[in-house]
Amino acid sequence: MQVELVHMAVFDVGSELELDRVATVLGQAPVRAPLVARSPLPTYAGILSPLETVIETTVEVTRPDGSVYTVAGRVESRVHAVGVVAIRLRTMVEHEGIDGLGRLAAGLRIDGRPFISAAEAWMASIRPELAAARVEPYEVHVPPEPYLVFAIPGSGAEPTRLLEQEQGPLTALLMGDPSGSRISTRLIDHVLRAPLQYDVDDLVLVGPEATVVVSPREPYEDVLDVLEFANLELLELRTYDAYLDRRLDLALPTLSRLQRPGGVFRSARGVLTELSETRLDFARLTENLRDTGKLFGDWYLGRLHRIASERFHLEEWARAVTAKMQTLNDILHLAEEAVDHRRAVILESMIVLLFVLDLVLIFMVA
Repeated sequence: MQVELVHMAVFDVGSELELDRVATVLGQAPVRAPLVARSPLPTYAGILSPLETVIETTVEVTRPDGSVYTVAGRVESRVHAVGVVAIRLRTMVEHEGIDGLGRLAAGLRIDGRPFISAAEAWMASIRPELAAARVEPYEVHVPPEPYLVFAIPGSGAEPTRLLEQEQGPLTALLMGDPSGSRISTRLIDHVLRAPLQYDVDDLVLVGPEATVVVSPREPYEDVLDVLEFANLELLELRTYDAYLDRRLDLALPTLSRLQRPGGVFRSARGVLTELSETRLDFARLTENLRDTGKLFGDWYLGRLHRIASERFHLEEWARAVTAKMQTLNDILHLAEEAVDHRRAVILESMIVLLFVLDLVLIFMVA
C-alpha cells in the first residue's frame, strides 16, 4: 500500500516576525497558507495563516530487505508571525501493513542525512532571509520540536479493523517506538483511548510522537495544520521555560548587586518591566490554549486540538511556566522592596540628623 509520511520540525526564530517584510523563504517568494477546514472558520482565525514555500527534493528509502530506492519528496516551509518556522517533508512510500512503518520512517535520508539534520540545514538557510522581519529579538536557543504523521489508505472497514487487530503496532507508531515488542496493555489502552472520526470511514489517532491518519480520501491539510499549531505551542512553552530559567539564573546576581554598598541607588525596575511584558505575551499564548474555539471555530478541529494538547501536556507546561514566572516575579519584588526599605531608613536617618543639626545650630546661635 502507499503511505504518506509527513515529517515535521518546528523551529523557534528568536523573535516575533513581521510577515510583510519576508521577501523569500529558501529562495522563493512565499504565499499565504490559511487553514482550510472541513466546515467554515471564523474570520478572526488569522493566526493560522502563515507564509509558505514549497520545493522538491529527493528522498532515499530503505526497504525491509536493506535495499534502497529513491522517491520524490515535497518540502513545505511555513513561517508563522509568532516567530516560528515549521518545516514539513512529505514522502509517498510503498509498505505493506503497519509493522515496520516506524523503522521505515526513521530510515529516510535526504542527501545521506536523517530528516532532522536536513531540516536544520534548511532552517540555517531560512534564518538570514528572516533577519529584516525580526521584532524584539531574544537570545534563547531551544532545540526544534520534531513530529511525524502517517497517512494510511484503507476501505470503509479499515479504521475498525486497525483498532481491533493492530493495537500494538498502532501504539508503537504513536509512541515513536520502532520495535513495539514490549508495549503493555495499559499503555495501549491509554494511547488509543481517544480516536477521532469525521466520516464513518476515517480515523485520526494522536500520540505524543506521531499521529496516524487512516483513509485520507480527501486532502487532510486541516489535520496537519492543527498538529503543527499544537507543536508550535509546545515549542513556545519550552522557549518561555528556557527564557525564565535564564532570568532565574540572572536573578541571583541582581539580588547581590542590589545588596552591595551603593545598592540603594540601583533598581530592579528594568527587569520587572521586561518580566511584565513577558507575562503579557505568555498570557496571550495560554489564552489560545484555553479557547480553541476562537482559533478554529470548527468542532472537529477544536476537538483534535484538545486531544493534541492533552498528548503534548500543554496545560502542564503552561502551569510550570506560570509558576516559574511567579517565582521570578516574587524574587525581584522582594529585592525591590528591600532596597526601598533601605532607602526609607536612610532618608529617615538623614531627616533626624538634619533635625539634630538644626537644634545644635540654634543652641550655638543662642
